[in-house]
Amino acid sequence: MVGDIEQLSYELARGALAEQDRAIDELPGRTGTLLAASSIVASFLGGRALDAHGFTWENIFALCCFGGAALLCVFVLFPGDRITRSLSGAAVYEEFTAQGIELPEAHRQLAYWIQAAYAENLQVVNRLFVAFRGACFALLGEVVFWALALGVH
Repeated sequence: MVGDIEQLSYELARGALAEQDRAIDELPGRTGTLLAASSIVASFLGGRALDAHGFTWENIFALCCFGGAALLCVFVLFPGDRITRSLSGAAVYEEFTAQGIELPEAHRQLAYWIQAAYAENLQVVNRLFVAFRGACFALLGEVVFWALALGVH
């Protein structure tokens, strides 16, 4: 039937953008939890290690890890980049009715538009996930260095 391939392409593109949107929505919650964990580790382990031993190399590295985790978490929480989550229905209507485009062609064009938005978002999303992973490793470093500071001295 005419238009089935176009509609299928449109649905697949729309599904990919929706999945990307869900991943973006989950990231701030995870990042907030990571920031809270890093702060708790700093206040308990860090406070104890700094009180007991002062500014040893372990404590300085742990403080650097804490600062790195905090900065990376803030970067993820406030990316500043514009992310396209959907297309304007009114704009699509105006564009297609002005050109007299039929539904199969509208589905085809929308599939390309949505795919382009997905690709643009992917660059931003990848940077956010890299920053999130970096914050996870910084938290790990924070724990290791403060545990080392408390265990060695």
